[in-house]
Amino acid sequence: MDFTFAIWAFLVNQREDMHDQAKAESTAVRQLSREVLLPMRRGAMAHVRLEVPDGFEVLDDPVKAFSWTGDITSVKYHVQCTSSAPPGQVLFQATIVVGAKVMTLKSYVFVSPTAMALESEMAELSCELEMLPETFEEIPYHDLDFKELVGRGNFGDAYRAEYNGKDVVVKTIRAQHFGDTNDEIVREFRHEAAVLNMFGHHPNIVPFVGASTDLTQPLALVTEYVPDGSLESKLGGPTQLLSLG
Repeated sequence: MDFTFAIWAFLVNQREDMHDQAKAESTAVRQLSREVLLPMRRGAMAHVRLEVPDGFEVLDDPVKAFSWTGDITSVKYHVQCTSSAPPGQVLFQATIVVGAKVMTLKSYVFVSPTAMALESEMAELSCELEMLPETFEEIPYHDLDFKELVGRGNFGDAYRAEYNGKDVVVKTIRAQHFGDTNDEIVREFRHEAAVLNMFGHHPNIVPFVGASTDLTQPLALVTEYVPDGSLESKLGGPTQLLSLG
């Protein structure tokens, strides 16, 4: 069985409009979780990663992004429930990165061993939001021992360096890439670091170590050093920084 799992963002006074829009987009919508309050400024970029329990599979990209403008918006996932899904209550967990803050949204879905008839009224699901601690290691720029230049790019340069006795790669970033004011630059760069930290512990991704966000020094992203070739050769193409928009 395939179904859509959607996460909606809306203002408190837009609740009924959101319900109407959700039902208008899909006649199969009949289960909604109780909304939770999430502090978020207009214009902020959010990245959302959905994790599903055993017996379920996300058929499209499990990571999605949206920019909050104050209007009703959503990210939707195409999910498949397989025959191995256990009956009873299961946990769907979404990791949400807003700025440098990371939250987990937990939604509990009930799995029935038999097909259930569609009901005319929407049923409420249980969910909860948890704020997580600071999401990346702040690395003092002066703690980085630079060894050699290993690459140049439009957004900055990459160096092999040493940090805490380990070889790392330091990508220095041109601050103007992230905004026009100091506050905007720091805010967007810290969001970039938080997103990289969220994905930088996957076996197919070069591990993320931390970031230096002090504007009196060059902005820098630090990853583990990949020996026996360039990062480009490991990934099979040119390296790019994660886009914020």
